[in-house]
Amino acid sequence: MYHYLDNKSVVDMYNNRQREPVAAADVWDEIRYWQGRWGQNYIVSWTRGHPEKYKLDRRTWTCQDWGNHVSDGLADLGRLEGTGDMRTSFTHGRRWRVYIDNERCFDKVEPTVRMMLARRHIDAYAEKHGEQPASEHSYVMRTMLPSKQLNDRAWNARFVWAQAMTSKRSNTTRTKKDQQSTECRFCAKKDADDLRHIVGCTNKLPRRIVRNYINSLQRGLSAKHQELAQHVSRWVNARKTAIRQGRTGQPEGDDETDLARFLLGRWPAELCKLVEQLPEQQDEESGARPSQALAWAGRHTHTKLWRPLWKLRQEGATVPDDDASSTTSEEADGNSHGKAKTITKQKQKKKKKKTQKITQE
Repeated sequence: MYHYLDNKSVVDMYNNRQREPVAAADVWDEIRYWQGRWGQNYIVSWTRGHPEKYKLDRRTWTCQDWGNHVSDGLADLGRLEGTGDMRTSFTHGRRWRVYIDNERCFDKVEPTVRMMLARRHIDAYAEKHGEQPASEHSYVMRTMLPSKQLNDRAWNARFVWAQAMTSKRSNTTRTKKDQQSTECRFCAKKDADDLRHIVGCTNKLPRRIVRNYINSLQRGLSAKHQELAQHVSRWVNARKTAIRQGRTGQPEGDDETDLARFLLGRWPAELCKLVEQLPEQQDEESGARPSQALAWAGRHTHTKLWRPLWKLRQEGATVPDDDASSTTSEEADGNSHGKAKTITKQKQKKKKKKTQKITQE
């Protein structure tokens, strides 16, 4: 009896018996059962998965390739459309079980508990701030937002969960004496130095970054996965007026609120549902899967929207915006104050250069 797997670590663990497995206990119970029944006639071997990625001619596929391909397709179908209770499929389990919130734990206990606790805290935070819980669009967020590297997780926390240290948020941890000005660094609007306003500021500089990002996102998705790109483009095009007028962060209407969430990595539920219904199969033209296109969209959001916006905010650039709506006298004073700050910085740079020249001489 030959048992083929595309998980090399499981095969190595079975054949070398270096240590007792701690993950996927139900699967291992099945393996141990059949091992005890067939003895040395039960052979576990590794075979490379996803043959469609490296064997374009399906006539060259082996039985193992076809078996892996069908298994991957069934797994994607179950993930997207739901399956029955898999616990009934494991009939030879002999070990103790772990339940978390009345659900059987099929993987390593420690990371599963950590994920469950993190989701509880995140959902509580979302509810407190009037956002949808992460579980409502967990597939899109999990697929789109890269989180393997610490730097990526930090950017996700800054924008998705509004943990960026804007002056408005920073003042919540400061005494009244040490509090900073909460004026927007771009348009000098009072009490507006927060992420929701920054992604929708009417000033030319941040608005240019947002518009360039949306245009390049649509082009990039079209090259990656046509059907996914069509869903996103239809949703974005329905809100083009708000984007063109720089109203992506204004609270006047639902379109503006949804756009702000979209730019902060929290795609609205209606768009998430459309994306989740896409079959996890390769696009006919590009050969990419929806999950791969979403992963690209996440990286693109990091590099073309969040980082440039935050860098621009840190630089504190303030310029008059001819396209923006008329400002009040208080906002005008804020603009002149911002100009004065910029001029002061330029003078300081010139002094520093002169000092360096004298030192070199």
